[in-house]
Amino acid sequence: MTAATVPAGSGRRPANDAAAPDTRQPVDVERLAIWAIRDQKADRTGGALFDLEAALDHPDREPQGSSRDGVATLMRRRETGGCRIDGGGPMRGVQPRVHPDAEAVVDAIRAIPDWRQRGLVFEYAQLGDRPDWSNGYQTLVPVPVPESRRGAVRHVVRAEWVDLPLQSVLLADLRRRGVPILDRYGRLRFPSQEPGFAYRITDDGGRQVVTRWCPLEPYPSDAWIANVNAIYAAWHAGMMALERGLRRVVLRDHRLVGFGVPAEPWG
Repeated sequence: MTAATVPAGSGRRPANDAAAPDTRQPVDVERLAIWAIRDQKADRTGGALFDLEAALDHPDREPQGSSRDGVATLMRRRETGGCRIDGGGPMRGVQPRVHPDAEAVVDAIRAIPDWRQRGLVFEYAQLGDRPDWSNGYQTLVPVPVPESRRGAVRHVVRAEWVDLPLQSVLLADLRRRGVPILDRYGRLRFPSQEPGFAYRITDDGGRQVVTRWCPLEPYPSDAWIANVNAIYAAWHAGMMALERGLRRVVLRDHRLVGFGVPAEPWG
């Protein structure tokens, strides 16, 4: 009996190949996307093809449109002599022919319905990384001044007038606690005003002093945490969509093993 064969990279395996060992390389969807986009640059290979040429390069597509020299009609009739249509040579930095598995990955990414998820999958595959996320931990830091403001002090300083208790009340409290209020010459040991502070007398005879403090704010901000986690969630959803799409494709040299990255690592 002769074993059935299929063209390399066709996405189909022989019908009697079920018992044969699967020698394809196991890889998760994240590593596969990085390999296809960053290493193989499969997302750039179509840049030199016109729509008609790209359609002819995929037998399941029907070339559309027309041309003044009749080439479009020949393409629709598949009268190209069995030659593969290219864009006139390889692009700089792109292999002349990328791996068919990488092309399948790019097609699956482009099929992700959500444009934001699709863009994030492309972006982080090119970077060979995944988005940052935050567990919500924050610290209190001084509120910074605007970058346009000059000066050595780079945080906001605020001030306000605060009422002071009457001096007689303060001295009476010291006497009750047994703290001497006079020195050996009979003078008050506590001056009415401390050097370096600003005081004023109110209309009702009270005293006030200026107090200064630095306002604090949480860092990172709640908005930053929400945004960075939203980006991560969108990327993860896109990767899950990619994984589902690739499950419907038989890759030639790679065997998909899933996507084990947590959806909400901050939880």
